[in-house]
Amino acid sequence: MPFPSHPRPTFVLFIIAVIFVIVSISAILSLPPVAANKKISKDTGRGDPELLFQANGNTPPEQLKGPRISLASSNTKCVPHQKLVFLKTHKTGSTTLASIIQRYGYLNNLTFLVPHRNHFVNYQRIFNVDKINLTEVKDTGKVRWSFQTGYDILTNHARYNRSSMDMVFHDARYITILREPSAQFESAFYYFEIWRSIPRSREPLKLFMEDPELHFRKVMQTRQYYKDSMHNQQLFDLGMSHDDMDDDDKVKRKIHEIDAEFDLVMITEYYDESLILLRKLLCWSMNDILYLAKGTRTPDYHVEVGPDLRTKIQTWNKADVWLYKHFNETFWRKVRSYGPEFGKDLAEFRARLAATHDSCCNSTRMNARDRRVMLFSLKNNPSVWCKHLARGDVDYTRLIRERMTQRGIPTYSSREHHGRKQNS
Repeated sequence: MPFPSHPRPTFVLFIIAVIFVIVSISAILSLPPVAANKKISKDTGRGDPELLFQANGNTPPEQLKGPRISLASSNTKCVPHQKLVFLKTHKTGSTTLASIIQRYGYLNNLTFLVPHRNHFVNYQRIFNVDKINLTEVKDTGKVRWSFQTGYDILTNHARYNRSSMDMVFHDARYITILREPSAQFESAFYYFEIWRSIPRSREPLKLFMEDPELHFRKVMQTRQYYKDSMHNQQLFDLGMSHDDMDDDDKVKRKIHEIDAEFDLVMITEYYDESLILLRKLLCWSMNDILYLAKGTRTPDYHVEVGPDLRTKIQTWNKADVWLYKHFNETFWRKVRSYGPEFGKDLAEFRARLAATHDSCCNSTRMNARDRRVMLFSLKNNPSVWCKHLARGDVDYTRLIRERMTQRGIPTYSSREHHGRKQNS
């Protein structure tokens, strides 16, 4: 019997199946490779931050540290933001952070609002735009400073006042840093030698906390630098009056106000993690956020705080405890939203920090300029970059003030009659 003129159905199905397999294989081969960090490795612990945090809540998992290897930056598709208000807080690691920002601004020739003298804008009264010293503005032949021009950066101590700050800092990111209140209070108490303002005792902090209201009134009657801030000091720096500290509703409203108005609240206990978030917020490079630690306190200016004393300090600083708890929680939400690159970026940053310290510092020779802290010295004949890294906020303020004066940029005066000529 002759074959029919058309193919059999089974043969047609076979041809279709072969074509389908060939097309499928081609499509699979054309797909990009799956990123290694999309799945958690038992060896590295890297992966989806949501999975990493499920078992740890707000406690940063060890896995986020990752291996110390060089990785490509995840901040390559954005434009650096160079307008920044850093609301500096006392004894929170803010001096090191200020020097990081000052170094960036100084090397990028940005404009700063700096104090007319010393290195405090004003740590007692809230920021007042009327204190900008317009009488010292000089016509250099360039664009004259104006309120419309404003400044790029603020880093020196200033009590928060958003409406006034917005008048001279336009399109700025607002950031600050907080520290666990009992640790911050102990640090401030000894660093600023509060014991000089209360009766003598071998355990002055313990004595203060036996009746903090009594001793606080005594401290407030002295000329002690830190006196205004010995009660919920971090909220005080953020603009809240002592008169409102014990009003729970006002404290809660203030915390929500800060939450709404600040772009990033960093946490001292997670300093490197905080800098990674800052880098992403500002689209800066890894080198921009490198630092050399500005020192740890000597044993004579530090005591261990036991559970009972810690509880008393936290009770006395209840508003700061609420503040810290709120922003510790928001901090870890920001870490989660950073994405799977967080662990790798943190590992790269820490590797660079270690290499930078080894390159710049002489770990066997200490700098004894300040009896309160232990500082590493730079190596002999350090590089220019190491000198920039080692420079503190006081020295940067002096250099920046000289540059602003040369450019005719007005400074901030704490005097009531700031229009009068003042000597530097």
